[in-house]
Amino acid sequence: MDERPAVRAYDVDAADRIRAAKRPLVIAGGGVHHSGAEEALRAFAEHTGIPVSETQAGRGSLRFDHACELGSIGHTGTAVSDDIARAADLIIGLGTRYSDFTTASRSISSRRAI
Repeated sequence: MDERPAVRAYDVDAADRIRAAKRPLVIAGGGVHHSGAEEALRAFAEHTGIPVSETQAGRGSLRFDHACELGSIGHTGTAVSDDIARAADLIIGLGTRYSDFTTASRSISSRRAI
């Protein structure tokens, strides 16, 4: 049984949601490092201009001096990252489990997340 059609349908839905978002945010977690996806994240950020915040495990997923880099998010994060997350109309989680530290005890909503 080929699962490709379901994957394609999800990809189209995600792409449509990203295009429609006015204030999207990427949260990069440790899974970015574990999968070796740092370059893909950089390319995605540069192509879309979407800002990137990081979990503690995701630190360094995007270079600290990259124009899209916001710094850490959540309980151990920066006020800027947390404020942008609260205002985001779409949160794209890459390699994160949306833990309590990442979501600041759910004060940064993950209901808008893909």
